[in-house]
Amino acid sequence: MVATGVPSQNLGQGNLSIDPTPALTPPLLPPLPTSLAAEALEASLLHSPRPQPVAGIPSSLLASASPNKRQPVDFEDYSHIKKRKMELTPCNPGHPPRIPVDLLEIEVREALDSPFKEGNSAYDKVLNVFAAEPGSVEAATPHEQAMYLVQLATQSARFTRSNASLLKAMLNSNWLGRDENYWKMFRNFLNNLITSQGSLVQLVMRHMVESLNLFPKSLKGLSGAMNPRSLMRRVFIHLKDVLRLVPSANRQLLTLIPSCFPAITDSKRAIVWFVSSLISFISHAPYMRHEILNIVMNCVVKLDVQVQVELDDIDEDDDSARLAATQQGPTAAPNRNNGWESDSSDGESDDDTNSVQQRRKLIRTSSQKVDGLMRILFDHHEKAYDRASQEQQETQFTFILSQWRSVVLPSFRSRHAQFLLFRFGQKTPQTIDKVITTLFNIVQETGRTAMERQAAASYLASFVARGSRISEDKIRSIFTMIGKELIGYKIAKESTCQGPDLAKYPMVYGLFQVIIYIFCFRWRMLVEDTSIWEGTAAEVADLYDQRNFVWMDDVKATINLLAFSEFNPLKVCAPGIVSEFARIANHLRLAFVYSKLEANKTILLSVTSSATVGTSGVVAHRSDAQLQLDGYFPFDPYELPASRQFVDDCFNAWPQIPGLHDQDSDDDE
Repeated sequence: MVATGVPSQNLGQGNLSIDPTPALTPPLLPPLPTSLAAEALEASLLHSPRPQPVAGIPSSLLASASPNKRQPVDFEDYSHIKKRKMELTPCNPGHPPRIPVDLLEIEVREALDSPFKEGNSAYDKVLNVFAAEPGSVEAATPHEQAMYLVQLATQSARFTRSNASLLKAMLNSNWLGRDENYWKMFRNFLNNLITSQGSLVQLVMRHMVESLNLFPKSLKGLSGAMNPRSLMRRVFIHLKDVLRLVPSANRQLLTLIPSCFPAITDSKRAIVWFVSSLISFISHAPYMRHEILNIVMNCVVKLDVQVQVELDDIDEDDDSARLAATQQGPTAAPNRNNGWESDSSDGESDDDTNSVQQRRKLIRTSSQKVDGLMRILFDHHEKAYDRASQEQQETQFTFILSQWRSVVLPSFRSRHAQFLLFRFGQKTPQTIDKVITTLFNIVQETGRTAMERQAAASYLASFVARGSRISEDKIRSIFTMIGKELIGYKIAKESTCQGPDLAKYPMVYGLFQVIIYIFCFRWRMLVEDTSIWEGTAAEVADLYDQRNFVWMDDVKATINLLAFSEFNPLKVCAPGIVSEFARIANHLRLAFVYSKLEANKTILLSVTSSATVGTSGVVAHRSDAQLQLDGYFPFDPYELPASRQFVDDCFNAWPQIPGLHDQDSDDDE
């Protein structure tokens, strides 16, 4: 007699056997060889013969499952199934199902059609097949799950949002880590589902994106040689399926990715893995490249700003502690761990010390995350740039510049994210021109906020000062261009100026700070004849001793005219920059501004600034520090160890000036 029943798996022996269909006392058959058993299982799953009538089941109900009533969904290509062995993931021992395929079809149909019908145990049974805890008594065998999966795929058109709990249970059943055949069956189930039920597409995509967060945490339940990267590739295949079958899913995916992003408090490993996965997915969906990179950059900026804010807060606390220590006199003493601490009776507690230590630990942790993400971004852009055509390189740089304008610049306090622009902005003379032109235009745009214009001025100064690939001619031309702009503004506006006023003349102060900052770094390129630096070491040393430099046209005149003008920029520019400029300009005999700095000590910006008077005429009390330019320069030294390799080769470090330190020592004496 030929066995016509449903295949089952004897997990205790590791072999497959075939149970005869509905016989009360099935005869015991010897185990089939593994290959034959697998072929029998696969053939029965897809081509099981019609069963005989079963007692207790009306013939009309069985007739409703006839192929004449409803045709099964045609899978992609299962012609190969009979030729290949199906490998099932081992599971705990259990009893194979003895229900015929037709009855299983009826059970699944009843479950999907009336999931909330009172007394509908079919839905709970099907749900439990995928939701039961692995290893528990109720857990289904891989064979049982495969049989139910075939029926659910065939009837995927019956799925609705009412069956969402079943779909979630299936998605959470570790199917991604199963053997190749089961995974392909599940893939076809999902493809059938999303093409017939558009309302469930977002649920499927959310699970896929969230799965990228799980892989590094555990490898439990994976089949064979599966590893996190293999799972990631499977997720990519499913996402590509969704985007191919449901074109409108593109926008949904871009909305889902930020909501599935790891929290900034998650581990560096989790965040870096997720971002690395997103960057890898770009090769599968290149038309989404810019949107994905913007999502990643937003994450980097959030972390980056958090680091900068924490550093600023600690600096403020240290300043307050030093001020308190000065006022307390002998009771204040230096401390190795915390900078300064007062006598315990005056009260800096252990809690305060622990708080600072915790904040410093948070800064280190956040910096490591930024470092990992910046390395991924640098590496991605560098590889793309190297293999691109000239036209593609221009497009890539245009995107980096646009991303900086829309994501990085508005943050105002990012510390590292902007170095993508710094590196790729120096790739060619054309990119250097684009960066400088863009920054200069933002400074001059009256429609922008004062903060945006000041930030652009800081970027302009820092880019020119720190970019080691910017040519000497370009630096000289930039200085001349800004100088002419300032002189023209002085001629047009100085007659109406009544004292230093940042709110009224933001461009004057912003551009003046640009040229004095550039001068501090690039003064060697601003002498009339730069060939003097090509002499012998003795000749160059003599130049430093003499300090009788002949400056390029208008360098000395521009700085002196503005420094001593009614605008009084030395009072409004960042005090740290002004102090350093005064030292260098005095040493090089370019300008002697110490007398002006002394006079400025008697001027209160709260009196001269229009920003202290509101629209109602009420005077607002604001300190001088609030009415001065910020000393933030975005391209200060890059200290992240893993990613600084992409910055060092195009970064201009602070140049030491021979004799300047000796002069400072003489002044102190």
